[in-house]
Amino acid sequence: MIHGDDILICGQGQLNYMRSQVISELRYSSFCGYSASIDDIQNRLCGADRELIQHCSNAITSLLNEGAIKFDGKALSLSADGSTARNYLDDRRRAEERYRFASQFLNDALADIPDVLLAGIGGSVSYGTAREDDDVDIVIVSRDGALWNVLWRLLLDARKTRKGSPDKPLLCFSYCIEDSAFRVETATHRSRLFASDFLNMKVVKGEGYYAEILRENEWMASYYPGYYRRARTGSKGGPAPSAMKTRPDVTKYAVAGTYLKLSATVRNILFRLRGMNDSDFSAIIRHDRCIYQSSKWKRLEMLDSHK
Repeated sequence: MIHGDDILICGQGQLNYMRSQVISELRYSSFCGYSASIDDIQNRLCGADRELIQHCSNAITSLLNEGAIKFDGKALSLSADGSTARNYLDDRRRAEERYRFASQFLNDALADIPDVLLAGIGGSVSYGTAREDDDVDIVIVSRDGALWNVLWRLLLDARKTRKGSPDKPLLCFSYCIEDSAFRVETATHRSRLFASDFLNMKVVKGEGYYAEILRENEWMASYYPGYYRRARTGSKGGPAPSAMKTRPDVTKYAVAGTYLKLSATVRNILFRLRGMNDSDFSAIIRHDRCIYQSSKWKRLEMLDSHK
């Protein structure tokens, strides 16, 4: 039997969940140069479910009454004051600190590694929303055949850095892929989220390669014309380095790949034991890629499909 109080508790829990989703989507939108209307927020978060749409409407009304978000007659946006803004400023300062740390690591580690075509920093650091428990997401695109040679070196350097500076954030090589595979991904994975991640990525090495990928993928402009135009204008790197094929090291792939798979399994178990389901992720580890996809990223992809 379900009592009235139980229904009230469930309803309040759903409302709180929708409030957090509305704030999350508005933050996400603000970094993508996207104007979020009330109808669009409801559709993206709720799909066609009338009950969820009502919860979303209640959440938006509640946040507006609190002053956490504002409405100018056309679009919703985060307010400039209140706890949401304070949290945002803290996250942004943290992101800037982590960017300086990670970019220095990459510049030092890649100084004598010629097989890296593109190295950058993505995730919460690139969006300026880094929380205390967030890793620093590293993006690497290597020449064909060289991925596991590169990752082998980077993993060793990251381990040394971690031992020398245990107070620093964890470096996560979350999107590492070879050139040919990456070009296929960018040409075929034409989602709003993929475009946003690529356009917001902070490039540390490989401006020429980044500019070349932008030129080849004008579809990103259909989602974010302003961001795409600024990225094209700001990418003044020289010509992309030669993407010649390198002979793969099967042993390093076997050893490092197995280690990363085991590490991913252990971390997921720990996340679940701590109730951190948002941090849960899947690892796609093959000869030409090592990609971690978080549950949060998958949900954002699902939201994208509701547009």
